[in-house]
Amino acid sequence: MVNPTDIKKIDFLIQFALLCAGQDEEWKQRELGSIHLIKYVYLADYHYALTHGGRTYTGLQWRFYKFGPWEETCFLRIEPALQAIDAEKRVFSHPKYEDDFIRWSCSNSRLYEELHKQLPLEIAGQLTNYIRKFSSDTEGLLDFVYKTPPMLSAAPNEILVFGSRLESISSEEAIDTQKATRRQEKKLKEKLELLRSEMSKKLKQKKNVKGKRFRPPAPRYDDVFFENLAQIDRIAGEPITPQECVMEVSEDAWRSKARFDNDLS
Repeated sequence: MVNPTDIKKIDFLIQFALLCAGQDEEWKQRELGSIHLIKYVYLADYHYALTHGGRTYTGLQWRFYKFGPWEETCFLRIEPALQAIDAEKRVFSHPKYEDDFIRWSCSNSRLYEELHKQLPLEIAGQLTNYIRKFSSDTEGLLDFVYKTPPMLSAAPNEILVFGSRLESISSEEAIDTQKATRRQEKKLKEKLELLRSEMSKKLKQKKNVKGKRFRPPAPRYDDVFFENLAQIDRIAGEPITPQECVMEVSEDAWRSKARFDNDLS
């Protein structure tokens, strides 16, 4: 159970996420659903925990649920938090699904700036970047959130642990990656300059060479060609026919190093 102070923080994050999306020029990107808002609150807690000894900003107890982090209190706060800023609610149905879809939108630059100032810098900056990158892109957002360290170190229905050793390793690797990227960029620029110089020399040499340019003969689609093509098909064997099957995954897979070690994936 969270205290009133935490409720206020949850509401702030939900409101900020929607208001941030409301700054987008594309109206389709301004609408967010519950699934987007919950994931953005999670990302805010995740980044806050990285620099606060594993303590989250909201105090919510996140859980690995289905395909991502979930927290019921956060879900229940969406409607009252957004009603408080007069957000527009749109409800629509889909023939393939039983439940209705709900999308929220709110464009208020003044309120957005006010909330931006009240949130910690490590949250406001990171969250703004994520919302500008994913906005209402459900697939991209879920894929990114699923690969965060707290998710990769937990199994379904387990409580997510922030500030774990895995997150520390991830942060160190990110710093090392940035350093490596700078070195790679420098080497790439050097290679490109060398390649441009060599290409320039070759072009000058070609201009000085006289004579007809070699043109390869057109391909012949004769009996020999089609016989060789048939022979390749025979070597390949019988074509694979589509089948339905059930795949079972061991529970040990959730603790596998392959989930968070890129060298093994």
